[in-house]
Amino acid sequence: MKKILVVLTALLISAGLWAEPACINGEKLAENAKMFNNGSGQYRVFTGFNFKEYEPSRYGIEKIVEGEYKKIKSVDGSDKSKYVAVGHSQGGLRVLAYSTYLKKNDTTQYNRLAGVITVSGIDKGLKALDGGFTNTFNKLENDISILANGARGVCGVTIATDLIRKITESALTAIIQTNRTAIFYVLKKMNPILNYTLTAYQYPNSPNLQELKDMIPGSAFINKYVSTTEKITYKVKTGTETVWVIKYKKVLGVKIPYPAKTTRDVYKYVDTYKDKPVFDSALPVGYIVGANANTLSMMDADSINGVHTNENKIRNGFKTAKTVFNVAYGVHIAKCVGIVGLFTNSPTYAKYCKNAADWCGNLDGEINELLGSSKHDGLVAEESQFYPKTFYNNVTGRYEEVHSKVLASESAGYKRMTKFNHMNITPADRLNDDGSVATPVHSDVQKAIDEMIKKTNAKR
Repeated sequence: MKKILVVLTALLISAGLWAEPACINGEKLAENAKMFNNGSGQYRVFTGFNFKEYEPSRYGIEKIVEGEYKKIKSVDGSDKSKYVAVGHSQGGLRVLAYSTYLKKNDTTQYNRLAGVITVSGIDKGLKALDGGFTNTFNKLENDISILANGARGVCGVTIATDLIRKITESALTAIIQTNRTAIFYVLKKMNPILNYTLTAYQYPNSPNLQELKDMIPGSAFINKYVSTTEKITYKVKTGTETVWVIKYKKVLGVKIPYPAKTTRDVYKYVDTYKDKPVFDSALPVGYIVGANANTLSMMDADSINGVHTNENKIRNGFKTAKTVFNVAYGVHIAKCVGIVGLFTNSPTYAKYCKNAADWCGNLDGEINELLGSSKHDGLVAEESQFYPKTFYNNVTGRYEEVHSKVLASESAGYKRMTKFNHMNITPADRLNDDGSVATPVHSDVQKAIDEMIKKTNAKR
């Protein structure tokens, strides 16, 4: 049970756990001042959010971007050479905002920015947080309850004394009760790293979580520096229906009403949202989209090379759990047939076990539900990693431009990389705590970045 709860929670914070040391505030920005040059041109890497070093603060991403601007300007001094800003994860959101910040506050520095590239960026926010912290936690809490109730059902298989049964029920209730404080207490005790991250769910209105709030789709930060949206509502025909109406027929010059059947079309109203970027439409922007939707593959640092040791352990654990829940379900059904189960809560326990077995058998689907999409890079929904070139307006029946200066050669306007998840697509060397290189940038990722950097010269 402990392993299951840890895995569920870890899925929501995986980007942070595997990211490069991130910019916590305006004073920890040295890495973003480093200039790379791989032959294609100069670029800087803006890394992702890091839960390991996260410090709750009332200052959000805007303050971080401001700090990055000051640090880079200080390091570069009078240097007027151009460079490209490359951002991974939250860094993708920040480089887009950084471009807007420069244009608003420092034209000279903005003119140095040759382009922006996001790599598995949360360019539209993190869809897993869509609806706010409370909505995300409710989904997580529901999953925990299903598994904990399944454990209840397994414990209820034995013909135990009332005392043992009550002790078991009491212990499990502490985990699945609606009192969130109890759930958080258990999770925090399992892993101290979760202390800060779970605070976001436990105290969603806390003023010290602004950076996390800025990552919610449609946040004030995103609307100010990256993009707003325009809601467009249109009608869609969904079918027909037969209804009775009153018709009239003239008889000797007199209108006589009579009931009649007729068929009419049925419509529904659908809302779509057009992205309206705030960043400069003249700015060349490239999107590299991670598309390996196997979230558990991120449990192995070298999964790109076929290493799935930790993933397989987790999957085998859930397979075993599914088997246990199904066996317990069968026992409870048998007890009900034998009447005795009706007096030992077996009907309820059977339902608990069946739900838990189904959950374990649909592990990837349950993860997709938590992340808000079946198409993602293990953490970030694909549709959140880029802004489209065009938008089809169903009201006018025409395509409308969103932004055209994209760097990808693909017609879709972005480079989709199917074998990369959110962890192994990072555009900078992954470092050990001592600063040594743990995993170098993958050559395919570097090639995609280089190709886009070369195109900025023609676009800017």
